[in-house]
Amino acid sequence: RINNEQPYVLYTHELYIDGLGANRPQVLTSWIGNKFSRNNVNLFPRKLRKGFSGHRFTVKAAHQPPFMIKRLSTDGVGNVNIRWEGLEMRLLRVMAQYLNFTYDIIEPGRTELGPGDAVVEEIKRGQGDMGLAGIYVTIERNLATEMSVSHSTDCAAFLTLMSSALPRYRAILGPFQWPVWVAVILIYLLAIFPLAFSDKMTLRHLLGNWSEIENMFWYVFGTFTNSLTFQGENSWSNTRKTSTRMLIGIYWVFTIIITACYTGSIIAFITLPVEPERIDGIEQLSRGFFRVGTLDRGGWERWFENKRYGLHVSRECFALYGVSMVFPPNSVHRDPINNAILYMQEAGLIGKLNRDVTWETMKTKDGRRKEASVGEVLRSTAPSERGLTLADTEGMFLLMLFGYVVALGVLISEWVGGCTNKCREVLKERAERLKAAAAEIAAAATAGSDNGSLPVSSPTSTNRNS
Repeated sequence: RINNEQPYVLYTHELYIDGLGANRPQVLTSWIGNKFSRNNVNLFPRKLRKGFSGHRFTVKAAHQPPFMIKRLSTDGVGNVNIRWEGLEMRLLRVMAQYLNFTYDIIEPGRTELGPGDAVVEEIKRGQGDMGLAGIYVTIERNLATEMSVSHSTDCAAFLTLMSSALPRYRAILGPFQWPVWVAVILIYLLAIFPLAFSDKMTLRHLLGNWSEIENMFWYVFGTFTNSLTFQGENSWSNTRKTSTRMLIGIYWVFTIIITACYTGSIIAFITLPVEPERIDGIEQLSRGFFRVGTLDRGGWERWFENKRYGLHVSRECFALYGVSMVFPPNSVHRDPINNAILYMQEAGLIGKLNRDVTWETMKTKDGRRKEASVGEVLRSTAPSERGLTLADTEGMFLLMLFGYVVALGVLISEWVGGCTNKCREVLKERAERLKAAAAEIAAAATAGSDNGSLPVSSPTSTNRNS
């Protein structure tokens, strides 16, 4: 004591000196006689020198994509394994290494409140050290709990149904997918050459004769559209060859089937799908009359929980919400975690983690975004009108192939028969030539014998005359 004045001892604590979360008091100085007993003392030293010394935190988490995503899987014996993913989960892993702590993830009990409210309710009652569920920062939650700095922002926007139908200018191509269109074009452009070959048994008449190729094109066009008829002398329709007629017949059957498929599908693509009006701003919303879905327990996806159609998100953002982590009231570990979040924001690490989560968990294999959904497993892409694929139309192509195989067999038989007839004609001509040559030789021999007998008889007659 100095002049009967009681000194005031100033001390602090070193927090989390071991994995159990123990604290150790540290005397700084004392106040007596209107001055400190020790000068040049930092009255506010760092309480955490080595992070949390491996302390294990109890983390309350709920499924709220893309911040917290719950994955369920089973092993070989049927045991259910829970794996957590998402932006906040990756932030937690990075901070655990940076601040030297471990964690246990426990789901809240009252899931009927919604993911955010259920986690906040248990954190308020002190049943956890940290809460993760993509929780929005609000005044009520800030008063009831401690919240970290916002690591992300979410935008309030209008969701309206998006049409899965093709635009009108593309509906003409909608009935068939592009592999079917390619196959049809190849058949109608390349199949004319077997027709020309089967009719003429050669393709030499096409070389340099563009008018003949043009005639072949218009023949194909007329067959496909049923708008032109060809009855000319050189028309394939007037051919007498069985293979050509068979090719034309199977070609005609194929055209009937493909035309019927296209006609039925184009009617559905043009008349049935109706594209709903979409909302991109507040002015459009004020001018129209719409049924609006409202929330009572949080989570924007709950508006369209039972919808299986694509959703159109408005371009205009009319409200921004900060997304933060939640801690119990008067939490001593909020400030170190805030500093870690700020460091990661400055380094651009949070943006990188957000892009990774978006790519790995919210997109399909071909890079497109999945439909908006809610639940423990992200739903698959909503069904929509689809064009006929090669698997749907393979029957008509197999029919075309079968006809070509049969026509090829007939063409080969005709070719063999033609060769046989040609050989017979050649042999017949050769036999006739040999016969004619033999007749000529016989006639020459007869004439020679006649000429040889005349000199013998002449002298006799001469002598007789003399």
